[in-house]
Amino acid sequence: MFTIQEMQAMDYLLKWLLKQDRFPFVDKNLKLVINVHGTNWTGDFINYSKGDVQQFYIDDAGDVENCWLYSTGSNATAVFHKIRETYNMQMSNLPYGNPFAKINNLSLLFNTLTKLVRLAEIEKDDSPVYPYLLNAKSLDGKLELPFINLDGETIAVVSIVELKDER
Repeated sequence: MFTIQEMQAMDYLLKWLLKQDRFPFVDKNLKLVINVHGTNWTGDFINYSKGDVQQFYIDDAGDVENCWLYSTGSNATAVFHKIRETYNMQMSNLPYGNPFAKINNLSLLFNTLTKLVRLAEIEKDDSPVYPYLLNAKSLDGKLELPFINLDGETIAVVSIVELKDER
């Protein structure tokens, strides 16, 4: 079971890896599958664009604004910084190179992602991202929701799937 903040970190790392040329799953549309109250769902835990996370909010004047959350640099957001640093540390400790360059099996990818998230020691206060599963779709195809509020939930991540019909 994972917290919403850990799921945000896992989704970030998955989305970041999918943009790395040396990764066998480059540019695939892979999604985490979670179980919420007996239903399996896919979706997005973050709005990922061009290597960073976008967060929308209402400013003091009542206007909808957005801010960018980074994993590196002096303005790095803790949740994304921790998962990237954990990834970098684990990859540098391996004498045979980056295993992600060789992982071409979704179950191995799942196992490695969950391991890295556990090692990152993500805390609840590390993430300012809303606790939502965005663009939520049930695997049985019966429900599509703009988001599911997962605040306070412990989340069972059950798989990774490749969605072929959307981007």
